[in-house]
Amino acid sequence: MRDAAVEGVMNEELRATLRIGWQHYGSVKLDARGKLSFGKFPSGAYLYRFRVLRADGKREQYIGEAEDLDRRFARYRSPHVGQQTNWRLNAHCKDVLLEGGKIDIDITNHGWIAIDGIETKANLHWKQVRRTFEQLCLTLSLRPDCNFTSLNR
Repeated sequence: MRDAAVEGVMNEELRATLRIGWQHYGSVKLDARGKLSFGKFPSGAYLYRFRVLRADGKREQYIGEAEDLDRRFARYRSPHVGQQTNWRLNAHCKDVLLEGGKIDIDITNHGWIAIDGIETKANLHWKQVRRTFEQLCLTLSLRPDCNFTSLNR
C-alpha cells in the first residue's frame, strides 16, 4: 500500500539553476626562499580555482572554497601536520613552478541561484552554499570535453 504523503512528495519537482562568474586575480609564485607566494586577497567568503599550465602544455585545475582566502592560501604555503591536501598542493605547486609552469588564480564571490525561474544572489558566507557551487564546478570538470585534469580528490 502506498503512503499518500510520500507519493505526493515524490511527484514534486524542483528546478534550480546555479551560475557563477570567475575573475582572474593573480598567480602563484615562488618567493626568494622557495615558498609559495599567493599575494593579497580581498576579505570575505569566496570560491577559488587554480588553473595550472604545466611546462609540457598539460592543463590541470583545482577548485576550492574558503571563508578567508588569505588564511586558506597561508595553509597551502605552510602546511601543518595532518593537513594532507595542503601538503599535496604545496608540493604539486612547487613542482609545477620549478619545472617552468604557471599557476593562475581565479576567484568569485558572485553566485546566483535560480529556483523556478526566479534568480537571487547566493549567500556565499554560508559554507553549504559555497560547497554546492564547489561541487557544481567539480561535476562540470568531469565532462568528456574538458581539456584539463582535476587536481581535486
